[in-house]
Amino acid sequence: MIATSHVRMDNGSWSNRNSSDPGLSYLGVQQALIDLAKTVDERGKYGKLSPECLITGVENMFLAAELFQSSANPNQANPGVINSIKGKLKIHTSPYITSTTAWWVTCGKKQTAIGLRMGDPPKLERDTDVRTKNLVMTEYMSFGLKVYDSKGWWGSAG
Repeated sequence: MIATSHVRMDNGSWSNRNSSDPGLSYLGVQQALIDLAKTVDERGKYGKLSPECLITGVENMFLAAELFQSSANPNQANPGVINSIKGKLKIHTSPYITSTTAWWVTCGKKQTAIGLRMGDPPKLERDTDVRTKNLVMTEYMSFGLKVYDSKGWWGSAG
């Protein structure tokens, strides 16, 4: 899903990952925003992608807040240099992301062709013990990730 080269139908290619794979940083986020703005469709035409959210692990929570909420550029010693990415993205952290180098920038849901694929439909079974009037329930279902096109996602290899 995240790769340095995806093949297009017109024999071109596009990327949603930097070849140098930077960690979460000011310059890394800038590169993500630039690459998403230059993403083209299968005919080589630019599409309008609007990055909305940064997803990373809990360990990067404070760094992400510094990148997107401070008024000064965190890469500069001079406090007068503006932070050009301030307020650009929402921040979402998750304890389930265990890699400290993993981070992704995602666009709006309507701009990405990724969704949930249902496998087996929900199957609910229940039984009542007449002696104790206890209700025992079990449920089973399966689902997976369906990816039609991963444009609208940009990130690190993690």
